[in-house]
Amino acid sequence: MKDTIKIIQQAASSGELVLGFKKTKQTLFTGDPQLIVVSKNCPKTQKDKIAYWSHLSDTDFIEVDETSKTLGAQTEKLHNVSTLAVLRHSKK
Repeated sequence: MKDTIKIIQQAASSGELVLGFKKTKQTLFTGDPQLIVVSKNCPKTQKDKIAYWSHLSDTDFIEVDETSKTLGAQTEKLHNVSTLAVLRHSKK
């Protein structure tokens, strides 16, 4: 869990992060994200769709034990973030 938060913070500071359901979905279809993260209070239909598309694209999928408000704070945004895609992250 701590590693996931660290990856999110590093990606947010480097700009290698896509926020929101629509942009995450688009990234899964057209890009090559390394990791998909959803909050624990993400709507079930959105969570199920993102999990399915992540499986089809062979992308890692994690549901964190954080609310969308806390996830937004981790990404240095002032709004709620229920889903996000990490495009690149360092393995440090």
